[in-house]
Amino acid sequence: MTEHTPGREVEVGYVEIFDNSSKIIPFNKRYVIPRTFMETLGEEVYETVEGINKAFRKGIRMRVSRKMKMNPVMSDKTPFFHTSRNNVGQNMPLSIPNIAVARVALAGDDTDEYPSILSVPPAMELAARQLIGDLATSSRDQINPWAEALEIHVNPGLPANTWMLVHDPDELAAFLDVRRTGQEDSAIIETQRSFQYDGLELFGRGDFEFAMNNPRGVYLAHVGEAPASYVIDGDEVATNYGNFPGA
Repeated sequence: MTEHTPGREVEVGYVEIFDNSSKIIPFNKRYVIPRTFMETLGEEVYETVEGINKAFRKGIRMRVSRKMKMNPVMSDKTPFFHTSRNNVGQNMPLSIPNIAVARVALAGDDTDEYPSILSVPPAMELAARQLIGDLATSSRDQINPWAEALEIHVNPGLPANTWMLVHDPDELAAFLDVRRTGQEDSAIIETQRSFQYDGLELFGRGDFEFAMNNPRGVYLAHVGEAPASYVIDGDEVATNYGNFPGA
């Protein structure tokens, strides 16, 4: 969890750029438990709180998905994912050789560590676990070099047919999970008696943002051709990845 004021420079890694599109997203939900349900109040409160928190987590996932697709322009006037940064590729099915390509692309003077997280959308989780699984074999050619080097993270916000290699955020933070103090994976819940609705009101409040931070902390790989645009909130938004070698 990182407290951060969007639009302010952050001292993470070596870069001194920030996400121009970053802004705090407010979350507010209100539920009313009628007085007729007071006999099962405990159960009703539990289910209502669960519903609020599910909506809160869904809001965060939707924001992550939107930011990943819109590929915001950073304060250095270059999109976060761009061929000039060497942090995006296309025609890269999830494979041991392609993971090696992404690892080499993220090498640099900003860190002595290699990326340690393989982030995939839910549809690619099985393939990722089968690929990274430690295979018992007596053949040197079949040894999996990433069996103990990568941790798999399933990210519902990733676009389909993409995967990412990510540095440990404590080493090189590619992204910032921005929330107010006291917020973890749940909203802040407030309750009060409602005379207007003759029952108990529950308010779920929260603020969050998914901010791009250090482009050298992540490599985005497209299984096939990288799309030229995505449709976001009904509008076609260009990905602006730049020119891929050989394209």
